[in-house]
Amino acid sequence: MPYENSPVLFIDSVSDMYGSSRIGQLIIGFMQEAGREVDALVAVERNEPDLRYAEQAELPILVMRDFRRAPFKSLANVCANSVRFAILLRRRFPRHRTVYCNTFATLPAAIIARVMRRMCVLHLHETSPSPAVAFLLKTAIRVFGLQTVLVSQAIKDSWRLENYAQAQVIHNGIPDLDRAGVDGASPSGFDAEEDRAKPKQARNWDIAFVGRLTEKKGFHLLLEALRILDTPERAGTKVLILGGCLPGVSLPPEVFSDFEHLQIDYLGERADAAVFFTQSKVACIPSVFADPFPTTALEALRAGCLVVASNTGGLPESLQGTASVLVEPSNSEQLANGLASMLSEPVGFGADLNRSQYEARFSLDRFKERFLAFFIPKADASLPLKVAVLGTVGVPGRYGGFETLVENLVHFHEQTRHPSTLTVWCSGKDNTKKPSCFRSADLRYVGLRANGVQSILYDAVSLWQATGSGHDRILLLGVSGAMVLPLIRLVSRARIVTNIDGMEWKRAKWNAPARAFLRASEWAAVRFSHAVIADNKAIADYVQQQYGRECHVIAYGGDHAMTGSGQNRAPDNLPVQYALALCRIEPENNVHMILEAWSELDQPLVFVGNWESSAYGRDLRARFKDHAHLHLLDPVYEASALHALRAGANLYVHGHSAGGTNPSLVEMMHFGIPVLAHGCSFNRHTTEDRALFFESREALVLVAQSLTPEAGSEIGKAMQEIAQRRYTWAHVGKAYFDLISTA
Repeated sequence: MPYENSPVLFIDSVSDMYGSSRIGQLIIGFMQEAGREVDALVAVERNEPDLRYAEQAELPILVMRDFRRAPFKSLANVCANSVRFAILLRRRFPRHRTVYCNTFATLPAAIIARVMRRMCVLHLHETSPSPAVAFLLKTAIRVFGLQTVLVSQAIKDSWRLENYAQAQVIHNGIPDLDRAGVDGASPSGFDAEEDRAKPKQARNWDIAFVGRLTEKKGFHLLLEALRILDTPERAGTKVLILGGCLPGVSLPPEVFSDFEHLQIDYLGERADAAVFFTQSKVACIPSVFADPFPTTALEALRAGCLVVASNTGGLPESLQGTASVLVEPSNSEQLANGLASMLSEPVGFGADLNRSQYEARFSLDRFKERFLAFFIPKADASLPLKVAVLGTVGVPGRYGGFETLVENLVHFHEQTRHPSTLTVWCSGKDNTKKPSCFRSADLRYVGLRANGVQSILYDAVSLWQATGSGHDRILLLGVSGAMVLPLIRLVSRARIVTNIDGMEWKRAKWNAPARAFLRASEWAAVRFSHAVIADNKAIADYVQQQYGRECHVIAYGGDHAMTGSGQNRAPDNLPVQYALALCRIEPENNVHMILEAWSELDQPLVFVGNWESSAYGRDLRARFKDHAHLHLLDPVYEASALHALRAGANLYVHGHSAGGTNPSLVEMMHFGIPVLAHGCSFNRHTTEDRALFFESREALVLVAQSLTPEAGSEIGKAMQEIAQRRYTWAHVGKAYFDLISTA
């Protein structure tokens, strides 16, 4: 949006205390705080006395249910009001060069504003009702040049706007509870600071549902799930329900009468409902429809509630990286299992995690930053940097550490509205589907594989294409194609940032010629890149000693591993308590050492890996498959099943001895269980020397036998503290984009 000092005309279809209108009031405040004069019009008079912010006017609005009932009458009404609005805009608001239209219903007003040569923003809070309506919106954006804001990626996907640069996702935010006068009234005796200081286990209710008591909000599913939980074992569990029915509908008086063991507290519809989350342990959001970006989820995170929600609409986006369980919509059994799972969890860590996610992503200040970065960019801003990311299979990440890194960098780029354009080069051979974009990143394809021998040519072609298409910054992940960097530096002014990975040439799987080539590629990457990234301090020390070059140390995030969906569970027939090892079955990961050690122990070990991918793996599986305490599983790729497998472990064994900071290690550190790691320098730096270490079979046996529950608990807490401090994607994404911007 170009900056202008002219007043803004804000247009809404309705003014009340809920949903899009409430967000609209916040946006008006943001614009006014930024020095913009704002006048507001509303089409439908439904104002609360203390929330009136708009003058009523006859505006052209699209109300889809009216069009379905009486299409010709509704169209005639829109046309007549369009003429009135055009006259009103010209006569009463000639200075208002920017028009901000809130909700899809105001699309006709937005089109008229563009025809009258006003800048216009259309803010969408709803999903597309049909492909025909989505086509109508896309045509309006393309023909009239509408700037469009969407409150979630789910909404953007529903309108099929993935290839529209004018369509920007800006997640909502909400005020904190202790900001008096912003979030409305509080229940009698409520004090935000005092309530937050209470022991988190002392909350008054176990489960809270806040929302309309309607089918699309999943109220019937909640009742079915509660009936499943209504057992003697759950006696005394307290359930809070706050909300009202639609106008003209009443709640049957017997709806809660058949519960024998659960205590149901129904308090009706209250304006201060959100603050009751602070007194509840688990928030339940069982929406059946594609809920665009429900404020209820943000309110639950703000209060530090654990969350059980439907895996639909914008809920997965809002709950990413939180202590939450996502369940299949319309499945009451999964909902009951999810609630039971969360009720069994301690509140402390989850409450702190969810509260921190609110503060980092959905607080009013973060919302204001995102919005103003879009609406009022700096007047002296130059053209955005064009950033290319090369060297991976592509996104979304399904293959390895670099792919996961790129996916989360794209998420960070979108969530922070970083002032750059982002393009990710992908393998055309490894991706059968070839979408043109992913989140805020454009995707380009090269018809080669990104791994193996082809990776050299794949990286070289990607580098040539990226420089030829005018990219200012290139992030190269890995050194396979680094031998062409001298040529690239001769013909291009692009700044190159290279992550050299983890001394790939040292891996035992490579023969002598391959090692020599990889070492030469490492030299070229260090010598001809403008900036070099190492994911581990030990690698940075090696580069400094070997090449006399300083590296920027940026590790990986692991907090994405904490989001479980509740749809899958760990494989059957596993012991109740077990140690877990998880890796590619390769010699440098010391798989043989771990299996030999555990064959001497009476503790169960679950080892997950690609056993059938090499002779080394097949030989080990044949050798150890009959040991009663060893459970050798094939790879687990589904995120929720992997989460369940990790969450069930009481010990993690990490045998990697090469490769720098290993993603699987930092992911497991977030689970707060003790870690036994190979004593190489990489792992010691990753864990700040606070794990237990081994370098031989005998040492591993000894350390496993001597580990007490008390010591294991302390090590687990230390691992979790380090992970939350150093290995989150918010921290990693900021470090990457700060370096890319200044390289």
